[in-house]
Amino acid sequence: MIEDARVVGIIKECGGKMYMTERKWEQALNQFKASFESMVDSGHPRAQTLLKYIILTQLLSKAETDYLTQREAKIFAGDSEIMAMTDLKSGFEKNDIKTILRVVNDKKVNLLADPIIKQYLGDLLRSVRL
Repeated sequence: MIEDARVVGIIKECGGKMYMTERKWEQALNQFKASFESMVDSGHPRAQTLLKYIILTQLLSKAETDYLTQREAKIFAGDSEIMAMTDLKSGFEKNDIKTILRVVNDKKVNLLADPIIKQYLGDLLRSVRL
């Protein structure tokens, strides 16, 4: 059994990415949550990236839980990328394509520099349009 939180976090992150490619949003969300918790526990800097993935998969899976209100997530509340993801979430919940595109195209934050967000942006926009 693997005990190192960093290793568990990386394995769970890979599992989340695998489920993303299969469009299994809820399973990906569960894997990313587990990875995030492991990364926070170990103090790994990828925890912030995993929080972005949690927000993305939360939107894609239409999950009701707001993971940004959890204690571990509040640590990152002031980060510019997490604030951008919060704005993205707000635009998504309001079906506001203009807000979503403004956040995505913001060069200061540059969310599209992350290959996972860039890859699944189309799915997110399709979900809003439908």
